[in-house]
Amino acid sequence: DLHLSIRRQRQMCIRDSLDAGQYTFQVQVKSTVTGQYSKPALLRIHVNYAPWLSPVAYTLYAAVIIVVISIWVRFRQLRRRKLHVMANYDHLTSLPNRALLLNRLRQAIASSRRSRTPIALFFIDLDRFKQVNDSLGHEFGDLLLKEVSTLFTTSLRSEDTLARIGGDEFVVLLERFNSVNDLAHIAQKIIDIVQKPFTLHNNLVSVGASIGICLLYTSPSPRDRQKS
Repeated sequence: DLHLSIRRQRQMCIRDSLDAGQYTFQVQVKSTVTGQYSKPALLRIHVNYAPWLSPVAYTLYAAVIIVVISIWVRFRQLRRRKLHVMANYDHLTSLPNRALLLNRLRQAIASSRRSRTPIALFFIDLDRFKQVNDSLGHEFGDLLLKEVSTLFTTSLRSEDTLARIGGDEFVVLLERFNSVNDLAHIAQKIIDIVQKPFTLHNNLVSVGASIGICLLYTSPSPRDRQKS
């Protein structure tokens, strides 16, 4: 996933070791999510050898430099991945957040226009969640949200998008379904799952779910009409 290009400022090359001189390493990190390369980051290293050092020492010195560069690039990649997760996923449930949901919704709308098929959105609100927070505390409320998120994830298909947009509010994006009856069946399945009591640290908690369903029928864009 790493693309490393090396540009020298002098007429030197890397063979068995690095010659003395100043090197500029131009590093680009490729995202494993989008597949795009980041802006080049420059890493300048000045290599100065003593005349009494042996060629073996030169080679070891070059190996250390390459290892340091690899660690530095890996650190930048992990940092970018961490920032991506923080910007697009909910910190409590690890579900997609509002920003990632909107991004996937735009892609779903574009795909719907091309295929001329509808998409559906489920807006889920947990009932009596505030009572759990007020009576047992936010710790139990967070634990309940994690349990509910796990149940929702297992009840949906892997191709569906389940997002938490804040508090006790969830949204499900469905792009492929056969009929409205399928949507009603999925919604009832979610309601039945949430109605079962939850055990949170020896405390029995009962909540419910209210679901609003939105169907989006998109017409093809003028460009898609010309293609068809």
